[in-house]
Amino acid sequence: MAISINEPVVNLTGRYPIGKAAELLGMSRGTLRKYSDLGLIKTGHRRTGKKERFFLGSDILHFWKTKA
Repeated sequence: MAISINEPVVNLTGRYPIGKAAELLGMSRGTLRKYSDLGLIKTGHRRTGKKERFFLGSDILHFWKTKA
């Protein structure tokens, strides 16, 4: 698995769209989507009527620490 060697700098309570979360983790959106679908990283959905995923900073950091 390719993941950034640098710890992501995030606001622990911040919400990050999938593109930004993938960038912080050093992977593609598709790879992050796959990990989300497998339940390896928690995700939320915005209430805009669309199924836009977001990731909490704390979940991004937790995922990075367990996979790095």
